[in-house]
Amino acid sequence: DDLYSELTREERLKAAQEDRAAREQQEQAEREALLAGLERERGRYAAAAQEAVDECEAQVQRQRQLDGELDAESEQTEGLVGKYRRKKQALSLLKDRDANMASLQAQSAESAKVL
Repeated sequence: DDLYSELTREERLKAAQEDRAAREQQEQAEREALLAGLERERGRYAAAAQEAVDECEAQVQRQRQLDGELDAESEQTEGLVGKYRRKKQALSLLKDRDANMASLQAQSAESAKVL
């Protein structure tokens, strides 16, 4: 304080301006450091968001592929079920082949009479 009281008014103003300039410079450096940190953090968030988008797109593509495979398997299953039913019916006809042949012959004879 003794040194400050011995300074002239201009010297005190100059010292105050220098102090203010030093504080402003320090505050500016702090703001720039904070801004740089925020930019790095934003970059990390942007990279994480892009990774999530890429992963989501890959999952959608995989789901489409699985849907296509499921459709193909469903069609194949329907074909196999139809084939099974035809074979089952053929086998059931073979069990009573003599009776079935007699029935067919009777139907053919009736149709021949009508014609």
